[in-house]
Amino acid sequence: MRQHWEHLGTGVDRAHEGSDQNGSDERFTSFAAGADVLIMHFGLSARAPDPLAQLHARPAAVGQVAQKAKAKRLVLSHFMQAFDGQDS
Repeated sequence: MRQHWEHLGTGVDRAHEGSDQNGSDERFTSFAAGADVLIMHFGLSARAPDPLAQLHARPAAVGQVAQKAKAKRLVLSHFMQAFDGQDS
């Protein structure tokens, strides 16, 4: 899922949200290119099992998407208690 807002009237002309993705779709990076704000889910740790990492990006992938898109700001959302899929 991806969302896009333009002209928010707060000094932010372009904001993009990338949810439920793992960072492997280059089309999203192109879509988000130059965003003033990029909102990404941050629900996993680097140790998350592969099945979970098919749905959400690991931290390194979130950073890579933001860097490739040259987003001015990265906002993290969708924090979960069990970041790595292990029992607490």
